[in-house]
Amino acid sequence: MRFHFGDLNPPLVPPDEEEGWTRISGPRSASAHLLAWLIGIGLFLAMMVALIFASFMATSASGAKGTAPPPPTPTPWFAMAATLLLSVPAHELLHALFQPDFGLSPSTILVMWPRRLRFGIFFEGSMARGHWLVMRMAPFVILCLLPTLLLILVMGKPLDFTVETCLTLLILVNSLGSGGDLLAAAWVASHIPRGSTLAFLAGRAYWRLGSEDAASPAN
Repeated sequence: MRFHFGDLNPPLVPPDEEEGWTRISGPRSASAHLLAWLIGIGLFLAMMVALIFASFMATSASGAKGTAPPPPTPTPWFAMAATLLLSVPAHELLHALFQPDFGLSPSTILVMWPRRLRFGIFFEGSMARGHWLVMRMAPFVILCLLPTLLLILVMGKPLDFTVETCLTLLILVNSLGSGGDLLAAAWVASHIPRGSTLAFLAGRAYWRLGSEDAASPAN
C-alpha cells in the first residue's frame, strides 16, 4: 500500500482506446452525491425498521412469558465514541482488503487530505468486474448487513448493552456511508458487460472486454 497526500494527478498516459479501453462516465457529481445520500438514508431506515420489528416481536414474546425487563444500564459513552471514530477507517480498510493482494500491493493507495480531515482508499490498476463489485460491496455486507442479522438473531436474548449500542452505531455510520458504494455498484452492474475489466488511474475509470486483474492498465 502506498500513501499520498492531496489530490491525485490525472494520468499522463491513459489506457489506449485502440486496445479496447473506454472511459467510464458516471452520473453528474452533484446528482450522484445527492442520490448517494438518499440511498444511504434509505438503507439506514430499512435496517432500523427490521430491528424495530424484530424487537417488537421479541418484546411481545417475552411479555407473553412474563419475563421481567432488564435493569437500566449506564450509557457507554467511551465505547460509542470509539465506534464512531473507527467506523469510517474500518469501512475504507475493508475496501482495501478486498482489492488484489489484499490491499498490500503498490496499486492500493491511501489518499489523505489533511486540510479536509479526510482520507480514502484508491486503486490504480485493473480489476475484473466481478472482483470490483465484491470489493465495492464488502463494507456494506460486513459492517451493515451482518451486524443487523446478528442483532435480529439475538433479539430477546441476553446481550450486553454496550455491544448492542456499538453495533447499532456501526450500522448507522456504514449505512449512510454505503450509499455511494451501492450507487456505483448498481451503475457498473447495469452499464458494464459481464466478463469485463475495470481500470483505474488517478480516480478515472475505464473498461474493456476481457476479465483480468493486473497492476497497471496502461501496460
